[in-house]
Amino acid sequence: MTSELKYAISKETPIGYLLLSRGPNGINYLSIGSDPDKLKILFRKENPNKIFQQSAEINQVLDKIICRYITDGSPKNESDADFVNHIGPLDFSDASPLQAQVWNHLIFISRGQTESYGQVAVAIGKSKGHSRAVGTACGKNRIALLIPCHRVRASSGQLTGFKWDTWRKLKLLEYEGAIKVGEKKVQVNGSAERWRFASSSKHKKN
Repeated sequence: MTSELKYAISKETPIGYLLLSRGPNGINYLSIGSDPDKLKILFRKENPNKIFQQSAEINQVLDKIICRYITDGSPKNESDADFVNHIGPLDFSDASPLQAQVWNHLIFISRGQTESYGQVAVAIGKSKGHSRAVGTACGKNRIALLIPCHRVRASSGQLTGFKWDTWRKLKLLEYEGAIKVGEKKVQVNGSAERWRFASSSKHKKN
């Protein structure tokens, strides 16, 4: 049976355009891109055999997400996990058991904090040797921001690849206060950017 996906595309934000969709089981897709037309084409390609309907209701949810994660207009007394619970549920129906474990854990990493792939592995009951599998699960994430894979880093402290471009990962972490101009360097779109973790007590290396 073909299911319907209600979706909305945002106006341009500091990190580009966002496309959000919700299906019968909840929010199943939130992507980021520089071109809204290409974003829509990719959305349809990644969700075959669906009926698509633009929705004012989903647009309102998308506005709340932008306010929360990008323009800083949301209440500070609500955790990200509570916010996700409020606008959710999130649809993990296509996730493997490991992916679901990883994604559920990421929701509880607070803004301003990061964890290494190895730390995430240990937190879900695996060994640090599963860090590569955690990285793969992050790469399979289809719901940006709400499942904050941008808050996961290498154990060395360096930023690593991000499905929606590394410069967006850097910008989001800067915005959230997890990194700021400082000592270390990271390659972003071919140019060296100087940065460091805002608090070494929050971001211990494993």
